[in-house]
Amino acid sequence: LIEAAKQYEDGAKKYGENNWKNGMPCHVLLDSGIRHYLKWRKGDTDEPHDRAFMWNMLGLAWTMRNLPELNDLVRPNHK
Repeated sequence: LIEAAKQYEDGAKKYGENNWKNGMPCHVLLDSGIRHYLKWRKGDTDEPHDRAFMWNMLGLAWTMRNLPELNDLVRPNHK
């Protein structure tokens, strides 16, 4: 959780306080999270990919709950 908090702090410095709450489509968070996860597993050290993965997954969960209109991950034939 401390590492995730650092990611939020870094984002606030770069993009503005709570800018992430403006939302983004869920597929963007999922795609970015997967890329960071794979880079972390590969051992890339150019940035803290583990932190970025967690940030994306937390953002995805928050967006699905609080901004459902941005959830574009709906499965076909899902009832």
